[in-house]
Amino acid sequence: MQRGCGSIGQVVQAAGGEQAVNSDLFASILLACFDGLALQHITGQNFAVEDAYGVLTRMINVFLEHS
Repeated sequence: MQRGCGSIGQVVQAAGGEQAVNSDLFASILLACFDGLALQHITGQNFAVEDAYGVLTRMINVFLEHS
């Protein structure tokens, strides 16, 4: 899990540049979102995983635009 957060943190830092307030914390939150969406996809037959990732993408973009 540490390696996953580190990799995500690097991407967050690159996307947000110096404006990324705490890339490690943001990476941990994103990893929890990814894991949660994957779990819902595995267990829920009617879960629209593509739609959920679309919403998450928009949320990330808004965060990066305003941070």
